[in-house]
Amino acid sequence: MPKLKTATLDAIQERIEAAALGQFIKSGYAATTTREIAQAVGLTPGALYSHYPSKEALFEAVVRRYQRELLGKDADNSLLTVLKRSEFPFDIPELAAAIRDLVRENRAYWLLWYIDVVEFEGKHFRSQVAPKALIGAPELQQRFEKLRK
Repeated sequence: MPKLKTATLDAIQERIEAAALGQFIKSGYAATTTREIAQAVGLTPGALYSHYPSKEALFEAVVRRYQRELLGKDADNSLLTVLKRSEFPFDIPELAAAIRDLVRENRAYWLLWYIDVVEFEGKHFRSQVAPKALIGAPELQQRFEKLRK
């Protein structure tokens, strides 16, 4: 089998992970089969396993992709925008509204958390709990430094 170009491989993995996300949210982890995911993308189960060694490895990839989208260096969401200009504690209502919007706009992310807690006892999110990750955000750290002064 010829080696795929990185862009092609990334596009295939993005499609697989999107299909897996949809199936995991619709049916839960245990009730989702790799065959269903593969069929949704037009692959065979064997081809799916050439990209991910197990269903759990695929779940981990889905979680990591969503975490990068929400909290990664290129992330762009209402909460990070507010944090960049935050005057905490004076803008708590604006922060609360941004958190509300983030939750509403990323329902699938929170459902993945739920699936992870139920199916894996929180194993995949344990190292990237959102409040911990947000507290580590450079924007918020700058605000904490201002408040310390």
